Amino acid sequence: MFILDKSEVSWESEALHQSCPSITPYLLADQPDAPLVLVIPGGGYQNRAYHEGEPVALWLNKHGYHSCVLRYTVASIEDQISIHQGQDAIRMIRSNLQEWGFTGKH
Repeated sequence: MFILDKSEVSWESEALHQSCPSITPYLLADQPDAPLVLVIPGGGYQNRAYHEGEPVALWLNKHGYHSCVLRYTVASIEDQISIHQGQDAIRMIRSNLQEWGFTGKH
């Protein structure tokens, strides 16, 4: 699911340099009341750490949490674009709660 309207890219290669932020939901079946965690992989504003994205989301699922991974645009801290994309991701998640089957209790 893209925060901006652009085409999908894969994690492995293109995603490190993508200019279009996206979120990937990892939702638990039949657990609408479970809390949701937004995973924002680190990388020191130079890259994104794959091992802090999908593996963390799957670990959270295993422990009873829905999760979404943000693939943000890598940019310098001065630009603050990554921070704004995190805020946009939270808004997008909140606007899709009902469509994804959440009760909105957490």
